[in-house]
Amino acid sequence: MPITINGSGTVTGITAGGLPDGVITTDDIAANAISTAKLADAAITRAKMGYAGAILQVVQTYARSSHTATSSTSYVTTGLLASITPSSASNKILIIAALNYSSDTDTYGAFRLYRNGSDVVNARSSTASGNRENAFIGISNRDGDSAYEMNLKTQVFVDSPASTSQQTYEIYWRKTYGGAIYLGRPVEDSDNSFIIQSPYSLTLMEVAA
Repeated sequence: MPITINGSGTVTGITAGGLPDGVITTDDIAANAISTAKLADAAITRAKMGYAGAILQVVQTYARSSHTATSSTSYVTTGLLASITPSSASNKILIIAALNYSSDTDTYGAFRLYRNGSDVVNARSSTASGNRENAFIGISNRDGDSAYEMNLKTQVFVDSPASTSQQTYEIYWRKTYGGAIYLGRPVEDSDNSFIIQSPYSLTLMEVAA
């Protein structure tokens, strides 16, 4: 097809890729010719098309208030929870828990991860042998730390809820032996400037399958 310069100022007959490199420069492209909205739409489309491993959304709960576990008979909520609604039933949810805690000397405890009120981790794993405890995170303080010291436990888990309904993940805990366990504070929690209280968090990420 011949290249024709029309009287209207348009050019016909040029095929895609027909111009050599360097003919059109950045300055030749009008400012905002590609809108932010169009770029955003393209990014969303690529994610929905299924680039495996793409992070589609992130939700985080970041708490600072202190909690104490003293019961050894049942798991209770820490109050740390977050909700996420998957865009596809085939996508995964990546869960990251980061817990700052302290505990009395010779004290042991366990944290569990619940989804919509059910233990999601232990449902996948086999039962611990004998009297041992299945847990998402386990803690122990055999010899005792400083009364002013805190510890950080981090755990990562990938869940497959197989749903596009809202999923609520929540951290439960109990002491399994000994005294008390404290979340977000040291054992000694007097009102002094040298006492450090530290937050803890639960992060949820939807990952394209």
